[in-house]
Amino acid sequence: MIAIALFAGLLAEPAYEQALRDFQQNRYAEAESKLRLVNPRTFSVQFLLGATLVHLGKSEEAVAELWVAHRLQPRHPDALKLLAAELLRLQRPRDVIALQPKLESLSRDEEAHLLLLQAYQDRGDSGDIEKGLALARRALARFPKSAQLHAWMGYELRETGQLADARKYLEQSLRLNPVDEFPRLILADVLLRQGHHEEAMHRFQALTATGNPEARAGLARALAGLDRIDEAIAELEKAVQKAPEQAQFHLELSRLYARAGRSEEARREAEIFRTLRRQP
Repeated sequence: MIAIALFAGLLAEPAYEQALRDFQQNRYAEAESKLRLVNPRTFSVQFLLGATLVHLGKSEEAVAELWVAHRLQPRHPDALKLLAAELLRLQRPRDVIALQPKLESLSRDEEAHLLLLQAYQDRGDSGDIEKGLALARRALARFPKSAQLHAWMGYELRETGQLADARKYLEQSLRLNPVDEFPRLILADVLLRQGHHEEAMHRFQALTATGNPEARAGLARALAGLDRIDEAIAELEKAVQKAPEQAQFHLELSRLYARAGRSEEARREAEIFRTLRRQP
């Protein structure tokens, strides 16, 4: 969570001081109404207003106010990170990548680098995996004990098919933080891709307790690799129930039904897959 450093003594404006107290006491609607009255709109006012709108779930308005704050103090770290985080929430990774020089200039701030990595993953343009890898390597040179950055490095290497190297980074991430679900899930998938179905099965099985449908789907793939088709179908059916909008789950379930000789159900799932793929 991005820390917000705001102090009542920054402004003498009573409305600002009252709004700050409201913010600190989680009375965000009251804080917003007071901040709208403050004039002039200094950096502190803009930043607090943007942060307040974030808490109110008004991401579009928050970004507009945070852009103003950013223009007033272009290298303020908390304002820059909060702006980037809200842009990602609005699915605007290109705007975050445009901020890359400023985010990378926060050389001692791991969170700024993680926001950039998320932006490259979300954008998904040609060459973004390589750019993400280069960024992760630079970040790891600065933060060699970061579990999250090791996990991102493993993720990016998996995407390029460098499974052995991906495994090393993911295992190091888990040595640094054994309970993080993200590297546990990606490592299980790497093991599956390497053909270690038994080990992958146990790792996915442990992750199903989190309720993540990807863990169920991964467990189904591992079971299918062990020719335990009925069990694989049961797990993938649970994943589909949890995330019916995931087209890939329906496709895989269709293929498992076909392997089990359940042709009518296979056709049904294939049609659901095609319908979901046609949707914008």
